Amino acid sequence: MLDGIVVAKVIGEIWHWLYTNYYIMLYKWRGKSNGSFVDYAMALAYENEYVAYYRRNKRGQGEVILETIDGNVYVGSNNKGTYTIALLDAYHAELYQEPIVKATYEELSQNDKEVTYYVVDKGAQGLYLNIETEIKADPKEKDAQYYITGYIESVLVEKQKKLASTFRKYKEVIPCSAHDSLNKK
Repeated sequence: MLDGIVVAKVIGEIWHWLYTNYYIMLYKWRGKSNGSFVDYAMALAYENEYVAYYRRNKRGQGEVILETIDGNVYVGSNNKGTYTIALLDAYHAELYQEPIVKATYEELSQNDKEVTYYVVDKGAQGLYLNIETEIKADPKEKDAQYYITGYIESVLVEKQKKLASTFRKYKEVIPCSAHDSLNKK
């Protein structure tokens, strides 16, 4: 009885490995042949077992949202012929912290031209700051499939840290509630 369970488990693991590797190779091949970072993002999703939501056409143009450890990452083609990559919900603030969010946004928007910051109001859930940039590389270049990971690790995560430190700086200066005022003393 136990031998049958172990054999079934091993077969299931092998099937999962084959299925995953098939899709990794398929989307890497599509990324190279279509010249699409959207397809590379799909390969990344299968490779790291991220939850992914996507819309793409047969030429590899469209958009993908990956649920990564660092947050939700958006990769999408745009009408400029480049690709947009964004860290969605990079920083969360409560609604009463709007003056801090505004000051943080204004400073980062003026001083950081490498990426774009924008604020999303999600009503009762609060305010979220997103970070966005463009991939200005050719998807058909050698090793282009690794650019998305590089952008996430080297650009977006670093900008997220900068965003958090700027927010904390303004939080000390601009008390937005009685709670903030009490914690300052």
